[in-house]
Amino acid sequence: LSGFSPEVELEHVVSLLGQRVAGLILTSTVHAERTYDLLARAGVPVVEVPVISGRLIDMAVGYSNEAAAHAMTAHLARCGYRKVGLIMTQTANNRMAQDRRAGFIKATAEFGMAQDPSLMIETHFGIVNGAKAFVELLSRHPDIDAVFCTSDTLAIGCILEARRRGIEVPGDMGVAGYDDIELAQEFLPPLTSVRFPRYEFGATAARMLLDRFQGRQPLQRVVDLGFDIVVRGSTRKPRG
Repeated sequence: LSGFSPEVELEHVVSLLGQRVAGLILTSTVHAERTYDLLARAGVPVVEVPVISGRLIDMAVGYSNEAAAHAMTAHLARCGYRKVGLIMTQTANNRMAQDRRAGFIKATAEFGMAQDPSLMIETHFGIVNGAKAFVELLSRHPDIDAVFCTSDTLAIGCILEARRRGIEVPGDMGVAGYDDIELAQEFLPPLTSVRFPRYEFGATAARMLLDRFQGRQPLQRVVDLGFDIVVRGSTRKPRG
């Protein structure tokens, strides 16, 4: 509900604390300094989802977005792609997007892939935005051989635009997404994507709060539930 705005999130936190809530679950916004202060004084249990790195308020459950983006970029490198573009959602105040960008940059350096800030484009969610960003990326770098998108809808937009331009996926260009939405496995070609356990994030966060309500400390303050790289037909098979 905050739209990744620390100020809007702060308003919600103030409102909820005013209603004497027993606990809070917050999602990946970069928090305002006053939010940290208010929650520290309130003393209510807080679980952050799904970011488990950086400055945490209390407890957290999720996975490493940086590690997931690094793993997908490494997969593209092992498939033989050398010049990969990154189309990502807005990074301002979005800890998930910031970590995904960091993982991509780290992996491209490790695997000797092309590194250039102009290979990275920020846009908003959606198939149309993915297609537009793909066009912009091609105009900057006509020789890119793969695109990694930090959401599946962006990746689907890329594939549709590639099809309109006669670019074969994965023959001419690889495309990878993130989120593993239902359409990813049904699309043509099926989309290589990052999968993570959404339901388990919420269920685990709820159990952690319930434990604290009953005076029990969780066995782990930070719970990493991991991720999977789901390889499908939108990327070539790894070499070797």
